[in-house]
Amino acid sequence: MIALGDDIMYNPDKEETKQLIEKYEEYGSSIIGVQEVEPKDVSK
Repeated sequence: MIALGDDIMYNPDKEETKQLIEKYEEYGSSIIGVQEVEPKDVSK
């Protein structure tokens, strides 16, 4: 697993890495996690 990003996410009900692994096992291909952000929070 490669984890790159500026945000640390926490879900007490199910860890994000576990969710990614489950989806990989379900689809058998690369899985990415994304997060919607406000345009004002994005810089070029």
